[in-house]
This record gives sequence, C-alpha cells and structure tokens, in this order.
Amino acid sequence: MNTSSRIAVEAAQRKSTASSTATAGDVTTKWSVLEQAITEGAREILGTTKAGRPFIYKQTWWWSEEVQFPVKKKKKKKKKKKKKKDEEQEEER
Repeated sequence: MNTSSRIAVEAAQRKSTASSTATAGDVTTKWSVLEQAITEGAREILGTTKAGRPFIYKQTWWWSEEVQFPVKKKKKKKKKKKKKKDEEQEEER
C-alpha cells in the first residue's frame, strides 16, 4: 500500500472514531474533526522533521565550495539558456 493510501485509510479510521463523538454540530465542527483526523494520520505515517514543522526547509548554506561552485555554474547556464530561448520566441512573434 502506498503512502497516500495509508494516509487515507488512517484518516478515515480516525474520522469515523472522532465523528461518533461529534455527530451533532455545525459544518465547522465537522470540518475541524476531519481536518484533525487527516493531519494526525499524515503526521503518524510521515512524521515531522522538527517539532511543529511538517516539511523540510531548503538548506544549502552548509554546502562546501566544492559543491556550491558547480551548482552556481549550472544555474547560470540554465538562466542564460532560458533567456536565449525567450529572446528567440520574442523574435518569432
């Protein structure tokens, strides 16, 4: 079973458990119950990187010069290639 299926199953189980306690109520209450079930299910299956942070921040500051230089070079080439392509498309118009 893939990760998204596991999250869906876990959320459905949590929702059915939680919704039995919140059968009566407005849409906001029901939505909160569903949101909490999905969030807790995903957190249990996927985990978190740091307390309260469900995604990984891009961190490249620790890269050595040996890594930084080729990456910068590649980015410059890509930017130059895109600019050239944009100019060619502009000329065609």
